[in-house]
Amino acid sequence: MFKQRLLWFKGVLPKHREEKLLSLGFVFDRCQVRSSDRWRDRFQELVAFKKRHGHCLVPRNGQGPSVLGEWVDKQQKKHKKKELDETRLKLLVKVGFVFSAREHKWEENFSRLVESKNQQGNWVHPKDWVTRQRRFFKNGSLSKHHERRLRKIGFPFFPHDDKWLVFFYELIECKKKKVIAM
Repeated sequence: MFKQRLLWFKGVLPKHREEKLLSLGFVFDRCQVRSSDRWRDRFQELVAFKKRHGHCLVPRNGQGPSVLGEWVDKQQKKHKKKELDETRLKLLVKVGFVFSAREHKWEENFSRLVESKNQQGNWVHPKDWVTRQRRFFKNGSLSKHHERRLRKIGFPFFPHDDKWLVFFYELIECKKKKVIAM
């Protein structure tokens, strides 16, 4: 078998022999097999991690380098570069893999903001996150996607304008009720 692989790597194995060996399931590049096995092993570790922790946010390092954390990082980078195999991508999506921890965190905070607005009627919680979104908007570093999402829920990028609008809407209500004359 070694000789067949060597001839194949050198590109001198006759095509008919290569086809016969392939028909038996012969693997010329054993690195592919090991790589596939390693990927499957790490994926199973990820599934076990999710089972234990309820999420796929694997720390990149804790008590030293984390093999699973490094693997997760590699999958995220491959996904970003559009180099992730379609089958693997589907498996990762199915298990709830987080392709961008930053985007995941943004979504969590966005949900908390919507919940805060619905329950308390204000845009305060989470306060530091709200302040950062306004700062990013003002300096032009807020992504268009995030800006659209925030605008869609009526998020006030300029809180002073929000206070003015509240006053303005109260004024409209008073005028409708003929409480004040203009």
